[in-house]
Amino acid sequence: AWRDELIRIYEDVKDLHYKYMESLPYITDPQRQACEKWEIQFDTDHVEILNFTIRYSTSSRHSVSSIGTSASDVTISTTLSQKRSTRSAPTGLPRQNSQLDLHLQKQMLELEVKLEQSKFQMEANATSVTEALSKALMGMGEQLGKFIDSSHVTSTEIAANTQLVKDSRKMLHNMDQKIETVKLDLNAQIEGLRTEIGVSK
Repeated sequence: AWRDELIRIYEDVKDLHYKYMESLPYITDPQRQACEKWEIQFDTDHVEILNFTIRYSTSSRHSVSSIGTSASDVTISTTLSQKRSTRSAPTGLPRQNSQLDLHLQKQMLELEVKLEQSKFQMEANATSVTEALSKALMGMGEQLGKFIDSSHVTSTEIAANTQLVKDSRKMLHNMDQKIETVKLDLNAQIEGLRTEIGVSK
């Protein structure tokens, strides 16, 4: 979204520049062409970073200003370089052009605000993504902790159940031995009774 906003701002500045250049009839065609040669540098090849520089002539200062973004950050900078006009403005135009300058400066400031808002929005989006990722990681950590705790409980239960099974098997084995002992005793008693019966006969 912020990239689309930069493109809209670029188009606004571009239209503003051409409108301003057309309002300065005292600039000769060679001067106008010289300005337009380095007027716009707009890089659309990069998907993630958009750079543009717009320079425009101001009638009140007879200088050149530039507005644009740097490659490393979405910020706006205005610089002045001396470029004096070889012709003076006709009588009656300075006041009108001065008012136009103020109007343009106001619009440029508004564009600066838009750029700063775009930068803030981009940073806010990055912050929200970071926060969401942090929350997700914390949630995953908590869930993993629960899994570890539950696995520990499960391991304890399994160990207890295993011991219970071992104890049960031992008890069954002891009972089997007792049963065998009882059987032997009964068999011995039966054999003794049979012997006594045989002797009696």
